[in-house]
Amino acid sequence: MDKICANCHFLGKHHSHQSHGEGVQFLVGSKERHELTKGNFSCISDMYTLRCLKEVWDERFNDNGTPLQDIVCQKDRENRCFFYPYDEGTSFKAAGELQKRHEEHRQMKKSNN
Repeated sequence: MDKICANCHFLGKHHSHQSHGEGVQFLVGSKERHELTKGNFSCISDMYTLRCLKEVWDERFNDNGTPLQDIVCQKDRENRCFFYPYDEGTSFKAAGELQKRHEEHRQMKKSNN
């Protein structure tokens, strides 16, 4: 599996409510992820913006002009952020804890070598 945002559990979409401040975040579902990897970003409604729910990047603040498809589908995230493989049905909180355990295990294994 490529370690890209489209395959990461923390790929999310954000819906801003002008009258409610921060807005609401959702995980991007498997059907949407499949469409994104094919370059079909129209599967994400205009009322949402894409973002990393671990705050590595956010479509709303893409000041450097990097195409969204490059961010989501091409940039290798291995050892560069909080990448954790998408597991449909797993909550954001549980995936965060599993990712943390995985990273701790990786660090311990690395220090023992």
